[in-house]
Amino acid sequence: MKRFREDYLIHINKSFTESEIILHDIKKKKSYTLEVQKLIEKEWERVLKDEKTFIFNGAVSCLDKYEVVDNNLHIYYQESDYKAYYGTNVMNHRTLQNKADLAYTLAVCTVVETADKMIIVGKRGNHLAEGTALWHVPGGTLEYYPDRVNHPFEVMRRELQEELNLTSITSMLCLGLGENLTLKKPEFLLFTTTDLTSDQISKTMVQASDYNEHSEIRFIPCNKISEFITCHNFTEIGTAAIQLYLEMRELN
Repeated sequence: MKRFREDYLIHINKSFTESEIILHDIKKKKSYTLEVQKLIEKEWERVLKDEKTFIFNGAVSCLDKYEVVDNNLHIYYQESDYKAYYGTNVMNHRTLQNKADLAYTLAVCTVVETADKMIIVGKRGNHLAEGTALWHVPGGTLEYYPDRVNHPFEVMRRELQEELNLTSITSMLCLGLGENLTLKKPEFLLFTTTDLTSDQISKTMVQASDYNEHSEIRFIPCNKISEFITCHNFTEIGTAAIQLYLEMRELN
């Protein structure tokens, strides 16, 4: 299948179950040069003064390397924080070309197919620090926990509950690993099904704790999703997830 656009990359186009994704904490916090540290602090001080932008710092997991061994996807990651990601990837991705200067923060997103064959998409709010006002599939960043692994399937289930009040999940599968080439942000690309219809979800999602993260949520028929992302400002990585989803549908 032809790619929709040129600003994303699919590193791995292969399906993995939850148990086939194995994460390894290399127990080494990512370090930055003094020059990059100063840049990070400068950007953070600036954005904190912007009362319109909702942002907070927290520990995040950053990709070090990956490999596929015996049909298992091994991810090696290290600790950083969102402040570093914002200061490098979000605000200075054009000037910082060295991978070592970037946070390379891991994230996950999923194409959600409802029982009545609809795809859930949301328009990100104007108050968000990245992907502002762009259409996207549900997703989130992998936070870093020093005492345990934060698995992308776990993160995605939590995000679906927080953003859509969706807990009734019938299946979840990783379709591959992609990267937003603009922000240099790698993401697990998932496919999720639910036994709820779009009408059922729309009636309960307003109760979600993070419902206001999106200014609008729509349900797009599966056979219309290509047309939708072509005609709307869709995130790079969300487009990559849709591409793998459509390829999977063609095979099945």
